[in-house]
Amino acid sequence: MQNASRTNWKFDGYLTRATVAWDCREAALGQANGKLRRIPFATAAQQVSSETQVHKGGLTALVAHPLGGYVSGGEDGCVMRIPAEGAPVEWAKHPHQWIEVMAILPDGRLAYAVGKNVLLLAADGSAITTYGPHDSTVMDIALHGESLVACHYNGATLWKLDGSAEPRKLVWKGSHLAVVINPEGSIVATSTQEGDVHGWRLDEKREMRMSGYQSKVRSLAFSADGQWLCTSGAEVLVAWPFDGPGPEGRAPLELVEVKNSVVTRVAAHPHTHFIACGYEDGTLAMVDLATKAGGKVQVTKRGPVTCLAWSRDGHHLVAGADDGRAMIFSVPSEAA
Repeated sequence: MQNASRTNWKFDGYLTRATVAWDCREAALGQANGKLRRIPFATAAQQVSSETQVHKGGLTALVAHPLGGYVSGGEDGCVMRIPAEGAPVEWAKHPHQWIEVMAILPDGRLAYAVGKNVLLLAADGSAITTYGPHDSTVMDIALHGESLVACHYNGATLWKLDGSAEPRKLVWKGSHLAVVINPEGSIVATSTQEGDVHGWRLDEKREMRMSGYQSKVRSLAFSADGQWLCTSGAEVLVAWPFDGPGPEGRAPLELVEVKNSVVTRVAAHPHTHFIACGYEDGTLAMVDLATKAGGKVQVTKRGPVTCLAWSRDGHHLVAGADDGRAMIFSVPSEAA
């Protein structure tokens, strides 16, 4: 990100989630103490931020709402609507459950996982329907248009939000930890407890397996054009080619090695080939998959990068770490 400005932050505890407001004017960071931190980009250089106590216990899920503000989930089992102005409002409560998995659509419909089910709410928080129960606890979800994918033990399940088709099971033995859908909506990929990545080409009803990782893969992201699947779980950023046949029989890109430190989080720029990745040792890297050029900075030296998020316009990148340190990169509109 050429011509980018950078600001560094230190908050009082573990940063669990990061996102950027729908209008791209501020960053938001969730914390293990239940607080939400907001950082307006216009005054970031002056170290201006605000805090809101949202949950009792950790804030464990966070998305920006298209109508402004955010929606969060927590260890207290609550789903909270955090408006752009005013106090948080409880949308739902699930006692003795953690709300850790959440996704939102441009029209404001919100999906989140509770146990073996995924619940769908309207933009105003009213309940629409429930998908499930699945074979086991839902570990992650992904939304694409009218499609919802939930991963769980022994694979994933593909749902149509409008009920136009029966749920489709994508079967692969083992526990699946994370799921992602490519920009075209034609490929689903999951990571597994066994330390590999499994994929399904939905139109061709064909499967693929990507292995060779040093640790469990907990973060996945397709590049904006869908030609690369980027993953955590190794001492390098691993990017599998999806620009034609494959990735079977093709070696992945392995970029930005950090010795003795595994990639913990990956996030794809919404419009370009740029990929951001965070490491166990607090390193943050940005790589251009087109040129294979990249650079590194240190968010912290005291722990892993725990959360990453790009703004929808691609002008801002937010990174947070487990010791409360954060970093924001911003590019002027004309330079992005």
